[in-house]
Amino acid sequence: MALAPVVTGISPIEGVPGTKVTIRGENLGKRPEDLLGLTICGVDCLMTAEWKTSNKIIARSGAGNGKGDIIVTTVQGGRGTSTVQFKGYQETMGPLKESAVWVDETIFLNMAFGRKRPMSPATGLHDDPLGLSVEGNDGKVLEQDLEEIFMGCSGDLSSSKFSPEWFLLENHLSTSFEDLRAGLACLRRKVESQKEGQISFLKANVGSVLEQLDTLLELKCKFESDIQEYGRNSTEVLEKAIIECKEEADKLFEDVLQRKDRADGTRNALSVLRRFRFLLYLPVSIERHIQRGDYDVVINDYARAKMLFGDTQIPLFQRFYNEVEKRIDDLRGVLGEQLIRMPSSLEHQKKIIRNLHHLETPGDPAWECLSAQHEYILKLMISARDSHLNRELADHDLGMSGKVQGPAATGGSSRHATPAAKYNKIMMGSVGEWQATAPVRVLFVEEVCELLATNFPDMWKLSQAYFGGELLPQNSQINHSRHPYCREMLLELLQIYSGVVRGAIMPHSLDPEGSNFRNYHVWLEAAPDHITPWLPQVVRHVRGCYSTLLTLDLPNDALDIIKDLILDLRVHCLTALFQQTIEHVRSLHLREKWQLELDDDNGGSTQLPHNCEGVIIECAQLVRETVLEASYRETALLEHPTVGRDICTLIHNVIVAFAQN
Repeated sequence: MALAPVVTGISPIEGVPGTKVTIRGENLGKRPEDLLGLTICGVDCLMTAEWKTSNKIIARSGAGNGKGDIIVTTVQGGRGTSTVQFKGYQETMGPLKESAVWVDETIFLNMAFGRKRPMSPATGLHDDPLGLSVEGNDGKVLEQDLEEIFMGCSGDLSSSKFSPEWFLLENHLSTSFEDLRAGLACLRRKVESQKEGQISFLKANVGSVLEQLDTLLELKCKFESDIQEYGRNSTEVLEKAIIECKEEADKLFEDVLQRKDRADGTRNALSVLRRFRFLLYLPVSIERHIQRGDYDVVINDYARAKMLFGDTQIPLFQRFYNEVEKRIDDLRGVLGEQLIRMPSSLEHQKKIIRNLHHLETPGDPAWECLSAQHEYILKLMISARDSHLNRELADHDLGMSGKVQGPAATGGSSRHATPAAKYNKIMMGSVGEWQATAPVRVLFVEEVCELLATNFPDMWKLSQAYFGGELLPQNSQINHSRHPYCREMLLELLQIYSGVVRGAIMPHSLDPEGSNFRNYHVWLEAAPDHITPWLPQVVRHVRGCYSTLLTLDLPNDALDIIKDLILDLRVHCLTALFQQTIEHVRSLHLREKWQLELDDDNGGSTQLPHNCEGVIIECAQLVRETVLEASYRETALLEHPTVGRDICTLIHNVIVAFAQN
């Protein structure tokens, strides 16, 4: 709960109405809109208040008189307190002097030459009752000290709490005792003269006074005679007659009055309808705008209605406002469904989240959107894996073993083509041929790479906006406790992506002891000669997905998952290409015509060495272009100690295979 405002200082501490004062304190609001009220000496000064900071306000004093507190009221802290006081006093005003407040000109004082001029109440000063001059009395006692000495009293002659001691200390502090005695004698003479004036007034007007007494006596006699004639309740007859007249008049004009009442009621209803048509038409207007999708208009109208009628106590307005709340609840449900409905663009999701915050929707819409997006991407990858797996199983049941029958399945026109020739055939084919001849699991890798590259960036950007405070309502704190859960969701998607790709292309790289081994190791064992020509294409798809993730500034542990996957794919592709090359070299003698060609340099030889050289060069060229060349943030294979030894072994096996011919 916010602290109440406290005023701890004011400068100056006193002044006439309209004095510019600087108020200092604590908890005076965070912005100008937080200031709801400012009173100085009980007078509202909010209209002149100028909010500067949470510790400073500048205003002008009102027409308050005497000492009083400075009370500040804010939105968060409510009505505050004050540790200091401001003293307001009335300045002597003349007819030509400007004043910051209204001056009461009802008091007139006789001036020179018999003229009368309107003056302010402050100028109606009483003559000194002692008849003494106060020009020599320079010394004065502070009013604050007098208030402490004479608590609850005043030195004002017209006050009911008049204290003579206060008056003497305030006006005659330096007057001698002899002068005070002379002043007392003067005061007594004034009192005696006033008494003599009353007696002389009666003597001068004795005739008028006697006439008034005779009139009062005659009135008394007349009243007594009426009591004897009509009794003490003489007005009952008159009252009864008046009531009967009223009843007859009501009967005569009853229809007219009823019609008038109905007309007044109709007129009042139309006036209310016209004056408050915004609220009365708002439920229908909200439904119409929701159907059109104009959510911004609905949000603005709802905010305005809540500000005007949110705290109303009028039953009619409460009924219509409750209808508005029902429509807004329906809108919250519609926006909530749209938020978790996938697929959806990132900007559309952000807009829905902001709209839900403007509608004061309970919960955390941004986190719900993140969770829904995580489930959606996970479902897409698993569904793609299951659909392609079912297709391959169906092909296997038909005797196709997960591939298209015929030479097209290997990407070449001959079963004896080299891996490089098969790859070149694949790359030269059209998109339709590629889709028709590619193994099902290769198509699956292409699809899952596209799914991750398309949907994962939006989820990452949404999470960054969430923890950056962009998707939170005003004055809300970021929930850092959810950061580990969000990181876990992102890593889970990348791990599942890596797992399904490994299970489809290189199941031997899966950890048999892993918790998800059975979920990934679901593909049938594929013949190497059908998958190997497509491995460079698989590496290219995974690299394309990896390059998309690199633009997102992901943490290293997330990128390392895909980096390790690419490294294993490159090693697997390298090994498979060399194994296919070894098998091809071993079968070269079956296609050799054994025609001896004579040469002056080398003597007699066949085409077998030349063919072997061509196969090795094609394989090396393909390996260099697709595997050995490391892209950004990839491991160089030749610098890897284990891979380097494996390459030497594979090259040695190729030479051995040729020697066995």
